[in-house]
Amino acid sequence: MIGSCPSEGGTGPSDERTSWASLWRLSSLGLEIGFSVALGVLGGWWLNERVGGDGLLVLIGLVIGVIAAGRTLMRSIREPTASETTDEDGPESTN
Repeated sequence: MIGSCPSEGGTGPSDERTSWASLWRLSSLGLEIGFSVALGVLGGWWLNERVGGDGLLVLIGLVIGVIAAGRTLMRSIREPTASETTDEDGPESTN
């Protein structure tokens, strides 16, 4: 049940925020990976049409897109999530 009390076995508001934050992070990661590969392929296709090649530039664009997607994935694995960076006491107050 949405908005149920944690003592009733439901999820609390902070659990829902964490779930939404995780969902947002994963969906943006998927979009970044997809756009990286698509941009590489489209760039290679465009160059191939300009030069009149035999498709080699599309393949090179694909490889560049996959490398860019891999870098994005590695960056997201290395970067800590918001829940890992906060203390048990919560965020520090600015007094």
